[in-house]
Amino acid sequence: MSLRRLEKQGLLLPRDQWGKHRLTTDVNQPLLALVGVLIIAACALMYAGDGGRWTLIGIVIFFIGLVGLLLLSWRAIDRTVRRFRRAAPGSAEKHSG
Repeated sequence: MSLRRLEKQGLLLPRDQWGKHRLTTDVNQPLLALVGVLIIAACALMYAGDGGRWTLIGIVIFFIGLVGLLLLSWRAIDRTVRRFRRAAPGSAEKHSG
């Protein structure tokens, strides 16, 4: 995707706002660490399961972890976008349609 298309879709800040915000994360870091450990444990279960029952349990846990990671990322992106739009006067009107 081009920068122009991303700006039109409201996924980027206006160019005059680039570099004017602190780079912080809105990700719940303890929860992110927990999901990471869960995914690593699931990989270990899949490896140790050797194709048996523990492998299937590992696969299920792995996919639950992936969904958790996806939801966690979406929420963090949404919070960041809302925070930037509140901080940039006039940008909410540009991206609301």
